[in-house]
Order: sequence, then structure tokens, then C-alpha cells
Amino acid sequence: MATVFRERVRGIEPLASAWKAEVLPLYDTRKVQHEVYRNTQKDQAKLWYTVVTESMESTLARQAFSWATAEHAAVNDLPFDLYCQTRDVFQGRLDAMSQEFLRASRISEDTIYMLIAIAGEIGNNSFDHNVGSWKDVPGIFFGYSVGQIVLADRGCGIRATLQRVKPELRSDEQALETAFKEKLSGRAPENRGNGLKFVRQAIQDQHLCLQLYSGNARAELNAAITIQTASQSVPGCLAVLAFSDTVQI
Repeated sequence: MATVFRERVRGIEPLASAWKAEVLPLYDTRKVQHEVYRNTQKDQAKLWYTVVTESMESTLARQAFSWATAEHAAVNDLPFDLYCQTRDVFQGRLDAMSQEFLRASRISEDTIYMLIAIAGEIGNNSFDHNVGSWKDVPGIFFGYSVGQIVLADRGCGIRATLQRVKPELRSDEQALETAFKEKLSGRAPENRGNGLKFVRQAIQDQHLCLQLYSGNARAELNAAITIQTASQSVPGCLAVLAFSDTVQI
């Protein structure tokens, strides 16, 4: 059995391969086929590895990476519908995404609400922890297409945030390990710090896949969590949340 995942980044001309499709839906620049594995945990991991790998190669993820890692950026560098300068703009677009997913009826309501909660946690973290610390442009990149949600910021990164309360952190890998496994808030003395632990549990419960980059480290979450050195550095944060829009495992 095969499933087709399609994407389109609004404001970006579809790739030549997309025009070969008989129909070009709203979100379509390419057509990728994935084998669907249903039986074992190992097979499920193979499916989500494929999904998130393709997501990181997508136009949307590449655009977010380019913006997040550019030496200089300006407010008008991104299309209007991919840039949330303030938290209220982000919340409005998060609500719009929720309604769009619900109207499409391609995934369960429970999964949709969990996707919204995860994206909201990651996006709001960018606003919470970068007040006065934006490299140049405030706000976040926020875009989505069939099968993926992408967020990025040009902030100070997770290690710099957590070093405010845990100065002994010496690497970006240690910082990601702490962020996902310990109750520790970069906004001490506030009683916070459970946000990314919630994200980790939700990813496991809903059979989703998340790749989060910050500094020189990359965390990949699905049934397990893997943290390693990234091949390319992201000064702030970049998150790609991948999901199947047609298959319930």
C-alpha cells in the first residue's frame, strides 16, 4: 500500500515535477510516495523516518532553514503568510490552521488538537524566551502543508536560554537533553518547564515525528528520542513536525 503526500508553499512557484500531476491541488509542488508499514514498532519507525526525512527536504523546511540561518534578515524577507511578527498573529494563524485541518477531515480530531498544542508550545516558546534577544527580526516563521508543520526563529537558541538557570551546560546536545527530559525553565523563578516534556510525550502518544534543531544539535523524536550533532548549525530554533494526513496507524 502506498500513500501520496503533497505540499505547496504559498507564494512559491511549484516545481516542474508538480506540473506533471494530473491535478495540482492548493498544496502541491511535488509528489512523493511512501510505503506504509503497519505491523511492528520497527516498521512504524521506518515509516516515520521516511516522512520526516522527506519533510526536511521540502521547500517549506528549506525556506525556514535559509531564513533562520541567514547572516542578516529583515521583516519583509518572508511572504506575509509565513511570518508571525507577534504572538497574537501566530495565535490567529494557529487557529486558522486548526479550522483548515478540521474542515479537511483527513486526520482525527484528537490528532489535530494535539498538533495544534505541539505547534503552539514550540511557537510560544520562541516568543517567551527571546524577548530582547532576537538577532535582528522578532517573531517566527510558521508554515504548514499536507503532512508537516514548520516553525523557526532567529532567537538566542535553547542552550543560551537554559544557561540562564543552568550555567554548567556546555553543549547544545546537553541543552536539548535537558529541555526534553528535565523540568527546568529558562524563565526562573516561574514554576514552568514542562512544555517540551509534554511535546515529547505527545509525539509518542500520537505516532508523530519531530526534528528540532538548535545551535549545533539536532533532536529527533518519534517512539524514542535521539540527540546528536547536526551537520549544519541553527543559531535559534528550527522545528519540523511530520505526520501522516491519510493513514491512521
